[in-house]
Amino acid sequence: MERAYKEGKVKAIGVSNFYPDRFADLCHFVEIKPMVNQVETHVKSEYEETSVEEIQKQVNLLSKRIDNLYTDKLDGRVTQEFWKEKHNLWYKQKEELLQKLIYINNASKTFDEGSNLLENFCKYARQEYLRANAMSAHTSDDYLLHLR
Repeated sequence: MERAYKEGKVKAIGVSNFYPDRFADLCHFVEIKPMVNQVETHVKSEYEETSVEEIQKQVNLLSKRIDNLYTDKLDGRVTQEFWKEKHNLWYKQKEELLQKLIYINNASKTFDEGSNLLENFCKYARQEYLRANAMSAHTSDDYLLHLR
């Protein structure tokens, strides 16, 4: 690729999905540094947003059922046995749905943290690239120590 770049056959050299430390190592050992590190990301899907809304609707519905069932128990419209059976079933379903919401929320936080890391990498990639070029006379050990 370096030869093709020197001959003007390509306008830029790039890599794909390199971690920052691997990218830094590569930059240190090549004559022409990659101009691009293409990184794959996935934004939150419409499916995820719809899933959260649907789960919240189901949780609300189960809460109303449990409340209404308790009122029916107090008014004598349902037996203790029926109340206990349905209450336990609906309460369990509600708790399972709430656990799903917690899981999705934690996954979203992890996604957001990863997005922030990626954004910072992109923001400072040029600066690190220029620093790597300036340090190309140093040994690889000196360079790697500088990054830490």
